[in-house]
Amino acid sequence: MPDIVSAARIEKVRAAAERWREQLVDTSGRNRLRNYRDLTRGTLDLTPGADNGLAADALDQLLAGDTVLLSDLFPTFMEGTDAFDNARKRVSAIHRNARSDFEEKGIETLFAAIGLATWKVEPGATPPNAPVLLAPLEIRPRGKKESDFTIGVSGDIILNPVLAHILDHRFRPAAHPGHAPAREASRRGGGH
Repeated sequence: MPDIVSAARIEKVRAAAERWREQLVDTSGRNRLRNYRDLTRGTLDLTPGADNGLAADALDQLLAGDTVLLSDLFPTFMEGTDAFDNARKRVSAIHRNARSDFEEKGIETLFAAIGLATWKVEPGATPPNAPVLLAPLEIRPRGKKESDFTIGVSGDIILNPVLAHILDHRFRPAAHPGHAPAREASRRGGGH
């Protein structure tokens, strides 16, 4: 005869699982998906219109799904600029770190962050600077000396899962319990 599990017991297990899931997501300022910061070598600014030497048309091609050369994103022909050399050094370090993360830990860490979100926090807390969307990238060096790189979007753009978690748990409107949680949009591929 099968055991009958009470609704109260099922609810206790469900609540415990939810608490455990909550503890798995680091929403502190240490998490780079909550608190993006520009690094000397570990990031590359692809902000259109910024004073970084970026060619907006090549960025449009990249975000449309085309594979582009780093030298097209940061043209080397611009007089008096070291934008390409700086970008090449950064991309080399980014590629090396992402490859190491994948080979040693089995995780993909190579993404372009699209948009940044912030909100008010308690006094003394680190203000967030969370990427909104994440576009998985593939970077391949060209030549033995990595004189250039090809860069392409390698999958679906997704909603930042840490941001989705924060939105679900800190900003969920209590008056609308039937809304579709942001984390579900993240799991489905972002709702784009």
